[in-house]
Amino acid sequence: MNSNQLLRLPAVMNLVGLRRSAVYSRCADGRMPPPCHLGRAAVWPSDEIDEWVCRVRDHGEPPVGTYAPRSKAS
Repeated sequence: MNSNQLLRLPAVMNLVGLRRSAVYSRCADGRMPPPCHLGRAAVWPSDEIDEWVCRVRDHGEPPVGTYAPRSKAS
């Protein structure tokens, strides 16, 4: 995947094989990279999702608190 792409939720769900609630639950507790926000849209950098998929494949799901929440831009 192009590392400069921003993925919307349906693309993330398709790549990781999880439903909406599972993606947001993992983001909230730090087991998955949190989204960035462009206006009202939640997006994920494709390179972060690719790295997460490789990590899960190779080492299992990361523990709670692995990924820190993003600070909101002013």
